[in-house]
Amino acid sequence: MWEVYWKNHSETAPKTISYSLQKCDGNTFPNISTILRILCTVPVTTCTCERSLSALKRIKTSLRNSMTDDRLNGNSMLHIHRNVEIDLNIVVDEFATAFPRRMEFKNILNSDG
Repeated sequence: MWEVYWKNHSETAPKTISYSLQKCDGNTFPNISTILRILCTVPVTTCTCERSLSALKRIKTSLRNSMTDDRLNGNSMLHIHRNVEIDLNIVVDEFATAFPRRMEFKNILNSDG
């Protein structure tokens, strides 16, 4: 039915998936619309998946094989966003706000303050 629609239609058939999705009437062709939406989300190549698995392999070495999911998730996020600049003063301020007792204890042990 989709093929017949484009044969009888005055426009030329769409050349890309995204253009096909724009021209597809979801009420008339619900299955085609669903398939086109799925196809728009599927990556063209598997390079991104392979790179993420390679990064996971570097992070999860035999020494760190017993780490919990939370720690593995944190290490993965640090590896993925390793190019982000971090202001240490902001980190210390956020830590002091979240854990005020620890900061007081640290200041007691510090010989300067």
